[in-house]
Amino acid sequence: MRRDATRAVLACVCVLLTLAGRDACLTAQESRAGEPPRLLAEPFATPRQLLALLDVGDSDWAALQDALPLGPHEQGPLVKILYRMPWISEADVARWQRGTLSVAALRQDPRAARGEFFPLQGRIRTLARRPLLPRQAALFEFGEYFELDMQLAAGGEPAIVLTRTIPAAWQTQTVLDERASAAGLFLKVGAESAAGPPLLFAAPRVAWLPDRVAPELGIGPDQVWLARFGMDIGLFDAVRARNRGPISAEERECFYALLRTVGRAGSAALEQQARAVPLGDLLQHPEREHGSVVSLRGTVRRITRVVVDDPDLRARYQVPAYYQLDVLVPLDGQTIEVRDPAEGATGPVYRDAFPCTVCALELPAAWDSLSGAPHVNQPAELAGVFFKLWAYSSPYVDAVNPRQRQLSPLLITQRPVALAAGSRSAERGGLIVGIGFLVLLAVLWWLVTRMQRTPRRSPHRAAPAEPPVWTVPEAVEPPDRDPS
Repeated sequence: MRRDATRAVLACVCVLLTLAGRDACLTAQESRAGEPPRLLAEPFATPRQLLALLDVGDSDWAALQDALPLGPHEQGPLVKILYRMPWISEADVARWQRGTLSVAALRQDPRAARGEFFPLQGRIRTLARRPLLPRQAALFEFGEYFELDMQLAAGGEPAIVLTRTIPAAWQTQTVLDERASAAGLFLKVGAESAAGPPLLFAAPRVAWLPDRVAPELGIGPDQVWLARFGMDIGLFDAVRARNRGPISAEERECFYALLRTVGRAGSAALEQQARAVPLGDLLQHPEREHGSVVSLRGTVRRITRVVVDDPDLRARYQVPAYYQLDVLVPLDGQTIEVRDPAEGATGPVYRDAFPCTVCALELPAAWDSLSGAPHVNQPAELAGVFFKLWAYSSPYVDAVNPRQRQLSPLLITQRPVALAAGSRSAERGGLIVGIGFLVLLAVLWWLVTRMQRTPRRSPHRAAPAEPPVWTVPEAVEPPDRDPS
């Protein structure tokens, strides 16, 4: 009975947290699903102090023998370390990580640095799966890990990175040539080889920094461009499976990494890289567009400043706050209907404009007074990176189908470009009107001349063409869905 009461209280807390964060684009206070709570308020001085509390003790480290291949007797400590990796926060890894990696120093005195984090940069050459024994898999709740051969960027020295998490596009590969980085927990020096004894590391994950276009791996020019500024393309794996849903805690790292990346790139580089992408592509096939640098023109209707309260996120990504812009993008005579064609149910229809969300690091200086204003009507050009197709509550959608949510493409940019109302658009509109007036006069003169020369007859007018309709799969929340 007490257990049932506890579950009920936890369920209520989850519901309240979900409702509290529903209208914001992303809340910095969210915790990752399945992440264990910090055991102590005071930070640990070294990784080994935390791992000792998590049952990785001195005997486990002593079992790692240098100058030898990884043997069966070392599998136990290795699996325990890999099992505990998700318990180590990204903030702690960043705080503990040594500034430089000296291959010579680690080879000369491996015991002095065993259990310390080092920055790894290089190219992944080969990949191998290492399955656990059934007894180990049942005990440690994961079935395999990956062994990656890395050629370090400094000097081309060999390293072996052992991790549970690799980019999804690598899962079917055995031979690679991909630029990557990782925060590696030093384990030991391996056996002598032609390139020298490799250094062995355990890593929470391997960051993918592609430097060449590879369509078979889902890498295009935009993803290569992002990686130049340090964006881990593998972070999109957590986003790709969550289109048409709200922003989840699992997507937090990718979101803030993109904010930092566009800040490094700057507005001028973003605008140069951006290309026009049909809105229908972002709505119908968002999984193909993650990381695409796109340009949109629309009207900003609301600006909300979002403060990043999490000190770890502020420190790691250098993003104290950002702005959420609600933008209406004109449809130019096209129609969008959001519904599930299989069900045939009526969905919301958009004929004039479609709502999009843009998160920006900065605002134009003239927009300072618009943040938080009740009424905004500012035309703008927006060049940004497509993050995902997200869903949120909307009165318009609720009126059509209470089980549905509003869908919006979510872009991340450095700073929008303000368009003066009536400047560029008015000049172009005036030019079009002038040309149209001249064309109209020419057509009228031609019609009058033709009517004078030919007998009058009944015209046969063609039926007006129907505007194209994009049918977008809906985001429907099942009635019995557990909001936690």
